Amino acid sequence: MQSEVDSMTTRETYESFKRRLRYLLDYYRIVQVVTIGLVVALFFCRYKRWHDFRFRTVTLGVLMGWIILWGDSSETHTYLIALSGYMLWYYLQERHTLFDKTLFWAMIVFFGIIPVDLFVPSSVHRFLNGTLFIDVYLYMLAWGKMVWSLWNGQKEGTLTEGLNYKSLANKI
Repeated sequence: MQSEVDSMTTRETYESFKRRLRYLLDYYRIVQVVTIGLVVALFFCRYKRWHDFRFRTVTLGVLMGWIILWGDSSETHTYLIALSGYMLWYYLQERHTLFDKTLFWAMIVFFGIIPVDLFVPSSVHRFLNGTLFIDVYLYMLAWGKMVWSLWNGQKEGTLTEGLNYKSLANKI
């Protein structure tokens, strides 16, 4: 016996997704306010870490991602801004998991290579990012990982010992 989901065509699945998206769009301002409210609350709950360079930089990366992910008029080329926020976060992590590395390279491909018509035909780009919304889902995963690490980040003291303004100046 074939399930109802298996019998749906791609077009029916896409229409179902659009109906759910329209429902979300009715409440989109609420979603925007709630997400930025959570980020701001998270920042203020961690007030003891404000002196930490990494914490402030990761917060900047999260805010850069929020602007693109939850903004009203994000286009494919604006995801490069979100990618730079992710790169700030990625660079400042002491360890990179396989998931982090996979997200990093997938975003390089989907935000930096696929949108360029010289490398990938525009029909493929429109299908991947315009129909399947891979760029949105990919960055939503990355943004969630960034917010999670901001909340559950390293303990007090280890971040400032590993990287501070003086050690940055010495690296350069």
